[in-house]
Amino acid sequence: MESSLDRIDRPWGERTPYGRAEPWPTRVDSCLADGVEPEAVARWAQSASLLDSGGDAMDIAVLDGRIVGVRGRAVDRVNRGRLEPKDLFGWQANAAPDRLTRPLVREDGELVETDWATAMDRLVSRSRRLLDTHGPGSVGFYTTGQPFLEEYYTLAVLARAGIGTNHLDGNTRLCTSTAAESLKQSFGCDGQPATFDDVDHADVIALFGHNIAATQPVQWMRILDRLAGSDVRRIAADRGVDLTGPPEAGDASDAVFAPHGTRPSAETADALDPGLLLLRDLRELHLSATANSLHWEMLAQLAQAAKDSALLSLASACHPRTLRQMRWTNTMIKTMSPQVLTSL
Repeated sequence: MESSLDRIDRPWGERTPYGRAEPWPTRVDSCLADGVEPEAVARWAQSASLLDSGGDAMDIAVLDGRIVGVRGRAVDRVNRGRLEPKDLFGWQANAAPDRLTRPLVREDGELVETDWATAMDRLVSRSRRLLDTHGPGSVGFYTTGQPFLEEYYTLAVLARAGIGTNHLDGNTRLCTSTAAESLKQSFGCDGQPATFDDVDHADVIALFGHNIAATQPVQWMRILDRLAGSDVRRIAADRGVDLTGPPEAGDASDAVFAPHGTRPSAETADALDPGLLLLRDLRELHLSATANSLHWEMLAQLAQAAKDSALLSLASACHPRTLRQMRWTNTMIKTMSPQVLTSL
């Protein structure tokens, strides 16, 4: 059980190191209301996080018909008992004194409290008047991205089958459309190319375009635990620079423009500007993609000579992806080189 609840100085809690291909150790995070002991909880209701897309599993503590705390679920494969700060403390808002507990309706331009029957009668009568006057298209739904699957289904039945409107949209689509399009351009599909379990086996973890420590804190905990394992070579931030390799002669520029496949020493890497490190990694990716492009071309020529249709089909399908990677790295290098090199 994670006893420390200081998630300001230590937002990701204690480390539980583990090695390559080992299971991520469990660490059950828990937060209960003052004066409530775990044995006093009447029941634990199973739930999951709705505050990010990870779906971290949790149990909600219930006592006297109210929420009195939460704990992570140790058997869940996504979080192994861990909870991010929002999940650990967010339940406290349910008992906030300024939380709305009664519906509000507008009277003479002012919002006033009323009972549920009055509020629902007003909602139904207004909706019926709109439908009778303007038809189903007069009603639209814009929804949050946090409901459970059953709630999404109920909402779709209400909007599509019940009211019959075509105006149904939600933050689920809008907040992920840019990410989905980027995935399609980079990897050819809008699904993630990796899984959480890949952290347990990875040699290098590269993060581009987002801050996983803020957006997916539990998976950042997993990465930190993996980096704390004894078999992992330390890297400089997220730059993929080996800080434990053998020292090499040369200054910072030698490390950036060194022969393909070499690594800078720890002393050199510490002295490098982050922009130079990124340029170096882009150069490595571009040279690797160029080599792979030649390999695909040679395989395609071999397949044609040998009349191997399966090999030719494979090369024809994979080579364009490599060429796309070459174009991307080339564009990034062209864009970043003037900014980075002129700032030194």
